[in-house]
Amino acid sequence: MADSHTPLSEPEKTPTLSVDAPGDALALVCHSFGRLPEDSLVLIGLLDGCTGGHLRMDFSAAAATPETSAEQAADWLAGPQAAPAPQAVMALVFTEERPSPGPPPGQRLMQSITEHLEGRYAAPLVQAWLVGAGCIRDFWCRDRRCCPYPGLDAEQLLAETLQRVPQLSGPGAPSGRQVLDAFLTAQAPPEAPTDAQVAAAAQDGGRSEPEVLLSLWDIALRETVRAAAPEWAQQPQRLAAMLGSLASDDFAQALPVLAAEGPETALAGRLAVNPHSAYSAAMAKQCAAVLCGETGSAPDWSRIEAFDALLQLLISYTASAADPRRTNMVSLKAWVEWAKGCGTAASAAVEHCLRHQPEHGMARSLAAAFELIGPCAWARVKQHSYSWWRTSTPAEAR
Repeated sequence: MADSHTPLSEPEKTPTLSVDAPGDALALVCHSFGRLPEDSLVLIGLLDGCTGGHLRMDFSAAAATPETSAEQAADWLAGPQAAPAPQAVMALVFTEERPSPGPPPGQRLMQSITEHLEGRYAAPLVQAWLVGAGCIRDFWCRDRRCCPYPGLDAEQLLAETLQRVPQLSGPGAPSGRQVLDAFLTAQAPPEAPTDAQVAAAAQDGGRSEPEVLLSLWDIALRETVRAAAPEWAQQPQRLAAMLGSLASDDFAQALPVLAAEGPETALAGRLAVNPHSAYSAAMAKQCAAVLCGETGSAPDWSRIEAFDALLQLLISYTASAADPRRTNMVSLKAWVEWAKGCGTAASAAVEHCLRHQPEHGMARSLAAAFELIGPCAWARVKQHSYSWWRTSTPAEAR
């Protein structure tokens, strides 16, 4: 899967970086993705001397379907929905194989990407690097005198750039595995609900009307946005009630809609599945569009961010991988990361759920959606994406 585009960075007072310098190219990837990825095709857009529109795809899968993958990559990075589109693009191919003479891996894929970027979007692929087994060399060059095999020491070149440009040696973006590990190992605040409170809340939650439970969550979301922290939900009885509601798979599946669109849409979607309900099937379709990010506009990212914070708080009160509440929360975390555009974290979360509960309905549905849809529609439209909102919205307004 591909990770989302990121908005164009502002010029900074840093030493000049060059896409023609392999160490600089590696440093940009490491800073953008938090690491040098494996089995990956990375494309980085360039506009007015800045980088933006970073895209990562699984290289092996893309190379197996070069024409389709190239068309998708070019469209996601430089197509109409990617505005502001890059003027040019740099590519890096990461493989496990040591570069050697002969056609490079994924040659047809790279040729097709070049054709689509330049022919359809006037965004030439100005530089491509091949990285494998600790070596880096120009993807296209066959001249041994210019680019000897297997290439230059990638680790040494990266270290030299980071020493020259220490601003790029920060933490960068965490890997998908790191995101999931941090979520699973969250520590609970000191004041925790008792087991008896949680058990009572679970029973009450099963008897409560959807309006009551959704209202509780809606208040928690609004208060978390207001305070920029899930303080309101840390009161023991509220925590217990919210944990109890997560025992229901059906209720859990309404929460992404509640976060992205609000209580009216979430409640309507739940009631539309009832044949005796006055709500129309159109409302159920609207909820499905929200779950797939296919709303045609940006969601309320402040509420989705608050939803993520609430999940982080609540999962800290569960420990067993067999706990249905925990599995539901990990599935919901998968949806959040997918909506944000972090496909690797989303896939890691779904795989975690299915490893412990292979028949888990929400996790299986998300896995199918990831396979069928690819990146979330919000992440494919740059100005609808989480990263665009995150960097273009003042901190005090988030």
